[in-house]
Amino acid sequence: MTRCWISFVGTSPVAVVNTIWASCKKAHSFIPERVHLIYTEGPSGTKKHAEEAKAMISMLLQTYGIKNPEIILHAICDKPIFEEYKKLLNSIINGETGEIAIDLTPGRKYMSIFLHHIAMNNEKVGRLFYLLLKDNEYLNELYPVIPYQLQVLFDFKSDVNASK
Repeated sequence: MTRCWISFVGTSPVAVVNTIWASCKKAHSFIPERVHLIYTEGPSGTKKHAEEAKAMISMLLQTYGIKNPEIILHAICDKPIFEEYKKLLNSIINGETGEIAIDLTPGRKYMSIFLHHIAMNNEKVGRLFYLLLKDNEYLNELYPVIPYQLQVLFDFKSDVNASK
């Protein structure tokens, strides 16, 4: 069964990459084999950032033993059309058979809130990650350059289920 990662892409490809990197490195140890990156189209679109993130994630996952990581780009419109988002996310989630993780870190706030809602209400989603950066001075730095005490990786879904 394939481990799958789902993330929106905002204006920083590093925000996408760092959460995956932290997940691979930390005790949570979720190393995805397939990554779905959802970017926005339009004048303020994030396709370029998604392509940059795709290249970095591919190299990163190869260093963690994933020989041929599958990284799929999905386009959505740049306006919050939640029915469109829901349709795409449900299609991705229902098409996966293995463990699924969703990343709340990158993208706009409304996207993160929407992803949180989808993840918490879908039993197929087992992990819900957010990488907290405690110092904005390191905003566009890669994960290993940032002092580890300034980063906290949360897994809301596992932590909530473990505390029940």
